[in-house]
Amino acid sequence: MPLTFSLIVVTVVLHGLSIARWGRLLGLASVDRNGVLVVGASPWCSDLCKQLHELGVPVLLTDNSWQRLRKARLANVPVFLRRNSVC
Repeated sequence: MPLTFSLIVVTVVLHGLSIARWGRLLGLASVDRNGVLVVGASPWCSDLCKQLHELGVPVLLTDNSWQRLRKARLANVPVFLRRNSVC
């Protein structure tokens, strides 16, 4: 049991330390700065996205209602209209 546990810990640590390098080497990792995705255009979320956008943080607001995205659109915040899909 201790050997199995040790093997799992070592594997996870080595994988965690090397995954970024492998991702860049294989062209799978993004070199751009990460941003924030906010799902749901409630008034609070729209205000949050507006403030983040004004601070220069890459942000994208998504919702399935074009009307709820209106406040963010008027503030020039990038938005994505998500269509409902039925499986």
